[in-house]
Amino acid sequence: MRLDRNDFKEVYREGERPRKLQLQSAYGLLFRAWVEQARRIANELYADQAASGIYVMLEEGPKAGAAMDVFRDMRNAQTIADGIPLKGFAIGDKSYPGLQLADMTAHRGWIAEKREDTKFHKLEEPVSVRDVKRRIGEPMAVYRLQLDREFLAAVKEGILAEDAWRIEYGRRKASGEI
Repeated sequence: MRLDRNDFKEVYREGERPRKLQLQSAYGLLFRAWVEQARRIANELYADQAASGIYVMLEEGPKAGAAMDVFRDMRNAQTIADGIPLKGFAIGDKSYPGLQLADMTAHRGWIAEKREDTKFHKLEEPVSVRDVKRRIGEPMAVYRLQLDREFLAAVKEGILAEDAWRIEYGRRKASGEI
């Protein structure tokens, strides 16, 4: 996934917002987009399995705590219409075999990205499993999903709307309306 730094600053970070509201970092936005993409693919593959859920495990590191916050926010805001639910999040040591496999896969993608003869496949939203399967058999298919200005604006709008709802809920609860 790619995020243009200028778009991030101009569309997401700058502009009006409540002083106390903390927006997500660039890593948080990329993680949010990844979770949404994983959910979209899971819905396509496992839509008939009601007991399914998405569990995420990240390697320990400085960004893992922020990713956990993003996941928790997304899990708390999910609805039945979202399909397969977000269920669990864990942070693991690098020695965990699943994390070693993820590192190996990501490293191969990084190496392929550095090669001059690599074919890049730009994925348009929404991405389906069928889109990815079309590329099977190539040495290492590298997929890129660009987080565009519209995505950034929509995420910021959602965060601002949720913050406004929380403030209004707190006001109504304090005044005894709720």
